[in-house]
Amino acid sequence: MIESTTKAADEAAQAARQTIDATANLASDTLDRASDGVAGIREEAESVVDGVTKEVKETARDAAEQVRDTALHASDSMVKYIRDEPVKSVLIASVAGAALVAVASLLGSSRTR
Repeated sequence: MIESTTKAADEAAQAARQTIDATANLASDTLDRASDGVAGIREEAESVVDGVTKEVKETARDAAEQVRDTALHASDSMVKYIRDEPVKSVLIASVAGAALVAVASLLGSSRTR
């Protein structure tokens, strides 16, 4: 009877070790899959960020080019107007200058009060 009890205890211990090993393997496999999933998500996020960064750079470059083109067009238009209407251009510049001096003088006098 002692032998059968010892044999049953050995079998129970062996079954417990097998269960522990199987549980450890399952946990290890689960962690490996989770780690692979996180790595995949990270790679996908990096790819999305790279794509968005590229689009933002392209948009900024296009906007800068558009602003430069608009400024060049305005400058060309202004030069053409000055050539076509030199007297009006000088009068407009004089009035604009006088207005700026008047505003500056008002701001200067209000600060001294």
